[in-house]
Amino acid sequence: MSTVTLRTPASRIGDPRLAEKLRKNLAGEVLFAPADRARYATDASIYHIEPLGVVCPKTLDDVAIALAIAREEGVSVIARGAGTSQAGQTVGRSLILDCSRWLTSIRDLDLEARTVRVEPGLVLDELNRFLKPYGLFYPVDVSTSSRATIGGMTANNACGARSLAYGASIDNVLAIEALLADGTVCSFGPSPASCEISGSAASTRIVNGLQAIARAVREEIAARWPRTARQVGGYALDRIDPDGPFNPASILVGSEGTLALFRSITVKLQPLPAHRVLGVCHFPDFASAMHAAPRLVELGPTCVELVDRTILELARAIPAFAETLPAFVRGAPDCLLLVEFAGEELAPLERSLRALAEAMAELGHPDSLVEAKSAALQARIAHLRTAGLNIVMSMRTAGKPVSFIEDCTVLVERLAEYTAALEELFARHGTKGTWYAHAGAGCLHVRPVLNLRLEKDRKALRAIAEEAVELVRHIKGTHSGEHGDGIVRSEWHERVFGPGLVRAFERVKDLFDPAGVLNTAPSKIVRAPRMDEPALLRWRRDDRSIALRTGLDWSAWGGVLGAAEMCNNNGACRSLAGGVMCPSYRATREEKDSTRGRANLLRDLLLGRLGSWEHGQDALEEALDLCVACKACRRECPTGVDMARMKIELRHQRRLRSGLRARDRLVASLPRWAPWGPLLDPLLAARERSLVLARAGERLFGLAADRPLPRFARAPWRGSRERPNGRGEGLVALFADCFTRWFEPENARASERLLAAAGLRPVDATPKGARPLCCGRTYLAAGKIEEARRELRRSLGALRAWQEAGVPIVGLEPSCLLTFRDEVEALLPEKERAGLDGVVRHLAEFLTAERRAGRLDLPLRPLAGRILVHGHCHEKAFGLMGAVLEALRLVPGARIEPIESSCCGMAGSFGYEAEHRAISRAMAEAALLPAVRAAENDAILVADGTSCRHQIRDGTGRTARHLAMVLAEALP
Repeated sequence: MSTVTLRTPASRIGDPRLAEKLRKNLAGEVLFAPADRARYATDASIYHIEPLGVVCPKTLDDVAIALAIAREEGVSVIARGAGTSQAGQTVGRSLILDCSRWLTSIRDLDLEARTVRVEPGLVLDELNRFLKPYGLFYPVDVSTSSRATIGGMTANNACGARSLAYGASIDNVLAIEALLADGTVCSFGPSPASCEISGSAASTRIVNGLQAIARAVREEIAARWPRTARQVGGYALDRIDPDGPFNPASILVGSEGTLALFRSITVKLQPLPAHRVLGVCHFPDFASAMHAAPRLVELGPTCVELVDRTILELARAIPAFAETLPAFVRGAPDCLLLVEFAGEELAPLERSLRALAEAMAELGHPDSLVEAKSAALQARIAHLRTAGLNIVMSMRTAGKPVSFIEDCTVLVERLAEYTAALEELFARHGTKGTWYAHAGAGCLHVRPVLNLRLEKDRKALRAIAEEAVELVRHIKGTHSGEHGDGIVRSEWHERVFGPGLVRAFERVKDLFDPAGVLNTAPSKIVRAPRMDEPALLRWRRDDRSIALRTGLDWSAWGGVLGAAEMCNNNGACRSLAGGVMCPSYRATREEKDSTRGRANLLRDLLLGRLGSWEHGQDALEEALDLCVACKACRRECPTGVDMARMKIELRHQRRLRSGLRARDRLVASLPRWAPWGPLLDPLLAARERSLVLARAGERLFGLAADRPLPRFARAPWRGSRERPNGRGEGLVALFADCFTRWFEPENARASERLLAAAGLRPVDATPKGARPLCCGRTYLAAGKIEEARRELRRSLGALRAWQEAGVPIVGLEPSCLLTFRDEVEALLPEKERAGLDGVVRHLAEFLTAERRAGRLDLPLRPLAGRILVHGHCHEKAFGLMGAVLEALRLVPGARIEPIESSCCGMAGSFGYEAEHRAISRAMAEAALLPAVRAAENDAILVADGTSCRHQIRDGTGRTARHLAMVLAEALP
């Protein structure tokens, strides 16, 4: 075992000469700045190694040229997909090739043979979306399917939840076209005869060399190779027949980019099952579940997955999952086993569920099964299951569940023995573990809770790893069952496989890459460093965190650094469809525009790794430039990273350093000058008619000349004002935000008509004689935290009087009313906001609550046309879409269809800003605007956000309306 091996000297990090050489020869992007290197210094492992630089190859020729330059320069190369590897495979003092941005083509779909050839950067979910119309899918269903690339999955020999039925990647990869370290292009196929390499000598050398290596260790393979359901450690020598045909592609599957770079991968496809059913088995204790697993596997399921108590408890605090749990969890189980059956006919699957219930009763757990037959419920459960690894990371504690022994795999019959021994091991080291995943395959992802900033916990990391590997070896399991070897597991190969097989692995490496160009800084799989080498860990003894005087309260995270470190690099923010997160990444496909990229940069800056705070702020500002503060990460990130709140803090810090631009001052102070806005409306009207004026506005304020600006209403909303007098029955206080009051008063008037029709009396929540109440949203967007705090304090004082009088308070603009639930907790101390959490309710929330209580009687009539609903990002982030849709169902016979879209891209003033007009439109064109254009002419378009409505109007010429307007239209 070597000490830390970084074959490239530190002086080459960010080497400008190397960067220039790459830029001159490549069509793709070359990223060598300190901020770029910080973003690529980590994956989802415990490691942090600054790379030399990053190349995003645009073509396969770029890959070959970059490799050739690296070879000439004597530096290592690492190919990277989504960067979600948990063992450190994709980090190193190397030139990183990010294949996920452009190398995403789908080629050569063969429906008869059920195969498809793809480029390595293609995301699994994108492939399966393409295949779905053909009734096919790629069955290696990893939990990171929304961002995992086929290249990364192949390099890791990924398995997925359903490996019981479909096997691992090695069982599903048919052929690989690879680029060898010396620049040779090689097509590895199902037998040596189809291994086509330019030059017969090279072909003979590769094939004969592999067979000779396998022949020499044939007996050791028979004696020492783990026979578990999953085994991804080392190189797949067990797949090489020393004397007969074999598929040389198998040796590349699981090779982690140490043998060759992938140009294309041909994979086998499977028919989509017509039906799936799921049984949720409840257990009173963990040991019972482990003892039950072998019996449940005998029933022939496609998967048996564990969800432990820690995940269940943490999920209740994560909005995206809290709503799902009551649908399938009964009581307070210690853990669950999710047992799935799939097939072409439903009846046999229902019999399997009955057999599952009988088996549970035999095991002493009668009436402990919840059946999930609907696809919708199964999808919600699957969402929780696939996020399990990341949910455990949402702990807001200094100690986190650490991934380093989580791939240990044993025979399922010995699972109970193994887990009991591990629990005892954790207890001896003063910690506990979180458990999750593939019980049916004997592969539980277990993470001991450790704080690796502490010396004692770093020692525990080492001790636990050594004892766990020895335990696995003793019971004839494997230390590497799913997520690959990388840095964290390669050290242990000799203990599990023995020295003979490890020397054979080294000969395989030297056969393919004798010069050591591929993923060798440090080496993975062979000649690897110690897994706990201090210089490689993400947490360093020499880190000196910057003491930042913050404007917001970050105590819930232990400081703003703790909030940034909630990101464990799982990459959910790189999802390309479904949900909202992350709209800027979806538009650019650049790592810097993902929530993860921003969090990594912020963390390194706060740890002092990028120099002074002032020195790094410009890079951080650039990274946050396209963040639209949609708050999707707050809900959809499994660890709850809240980049929108971080952006407020960082804008505050920028303002303290550099002040505000005129445009920012203008927008921030809107609540102050809006009452005089109608006097400016003739000027706005003239701007729309005159390109000269529009261009002057762009030069002065940076407002895009080609976008019409919102127009002030001639008759702003001035509701009835009263003082709360303790007799609140029948009253409803309307919190009218600045946009509703001064720009779109028709929404407030529609709400008045609607509430009056329900027998209620709406009044303005603003006290008599007072300036209109304000949530402070515009101030927050500019980083003017003190002004926002004053506005919130003033507004809460007035709203408390209504609440104490028993008067419900209703708001219309999602971003404004939800400030009272979200940012308020970071702006005001608990004693000032006590009892006022969520004091302002969304109109939809109020109406649906009244209906459920039997107090709402609205005489609505049917409306012609389908109702298409675009949810505001904040409505989605706070789980309000259900209430919006339920409120629209008050319309008799309503045909309601939510538009599956991310952010509209307007995001307050963002879409009006000249430098953002193109990206704003790109966000809208991703899904929203095409759906609106495709809608029939009589379709009713609903969008509760004022920005959303403007984006739809400007982009399609069609009018979207607030929920209140649509419901009011349905009044007789």
